[in-house]
Amino acid sequence: MNKCYSYFEEILEIQGERRKFRVGIEYILELAAQKKVDKKTLDMTIALWHTVESSLKREVTSLYDTAYAEGCFDESLGTKARDASKI
Repeated sequence: MNKCYSYFEEILEIQGERRKFRVGIEYILELAAQKKVDKKTLDMTIALWHTVESSLKREVTSLYDTAYAEGCFDESLGTKARDASKI
């Protein structure tokens, strides 16, 4: 169970990072739409975001795969909503 908890924590941390980067790129896109960012800067920023996003996505997918393989999402762990009060 502790190992699963560690996976869940790491998954949440990575998903939080992805969310921050997504908010950042959305802001840059908004600035570009307002003509406050030049095309070269926009292109470099999008390329960097894509590289970081792809890396984080691979990392979190691998964690999910490992957690599933180790049974961390099995219903027998008592993670169903109706069992939450028993945990």
